[in-house]
Amino acid sequence: MSKQVIEAEANLLDEAKKQVRSQIPEDCLVVSETVVSDGSPKTLKATADTIDAAFSEAQKKLPEEAIVVVKKEVITPVARVIPIEAIDDHSALGLARRNLGDTATVKGVTLTKPGKKGFLGIGKTLNGYEAQVFQPAVVEIIYRKKAKVRAEVLPISELDGQAPQYLSRKKDGQFDQVIAELTPFLPKLPKKSELRKILSSTYLDRGAAKYQLGNQGQAIADWESAVRVDQDNWKALVNLSSLYMSDQRWNEAAQALEKAFQINSELNNNPRTVERLQQIRAHL
Repeated sequence: MSKQVIEAEANLLDEAKKQVRSQIPEDCLVVSETVVSDGSPKTLKATADTIDAAFSEAQKKLPEEAIVVVKKEVITPVARVIPIEAIDDHSALGLARRNLGDTATVKGVTLTKPGKKGFLGIGKTLNGYEAQVFQPAVVEIIYRKKAKVRAEVLPISELDGQAPQYLSRKKDGQFDQVIAELTPFLPKLPKKSELRKILSSTYLDRGAAKYQLGNQGQAIADWESAVRVDQDNWKALVNLSSLYMSDQRWNEAAQALEKAFQINSELNNNPRTVERLQQIRAHL
């Protein structure tokens, strides 16, 4: 299969999609469309000892072809001292870290006032410490990339080459997926296309499954779709005649079954089908 890849970039995703579709040759159909980049804004953050260093780090993280929308200083760097009371150095360090944010760090703790042991617990005091805390700079860059869309297209004349995979999926009961994927191709599919026949037979099989579940209305809808896709689907016409008959829609039942006889003359050799046609005509 001679697939062709078409790409387009634009400021907005819809614009990129329109550009891709405008490049599709008339004798081709899209078999897949991928959004490489949706063009929506994204945010990255960076930390460092200074604002300039933080922005420099953030700049390194920017993807290629990124367009910077906003640069923001989120947190200004600052060094401060926090007084803490604790029983020992380890506890003081833990207390200092417990009250910090995600980006601040404790550089160390210094004993400033030893506590008193007291006597039998009376007069006992904690050690006094000073914790050296540093809050580094935090910056934020909001950026976006151009929206980019990639489409794979295939000449209509080669679409039937994909028929085996769709036929296999239909046999596996993937009716909804096959219908969803083949329906967009329908307007350009030749009348005798293999994919058109597969789409029609998928509607036929899904309708049968709905009928088995007692969903007669949905079965009729699917079998009508089967005939719209492929007017030669005589099996769908025979099924429709039966349900139209049960709903006393005699004219529609007659039209469906008579057309089925025109398509498949072998039905004249089926006594039950011939009898049904006679019963329907008797009500016209």
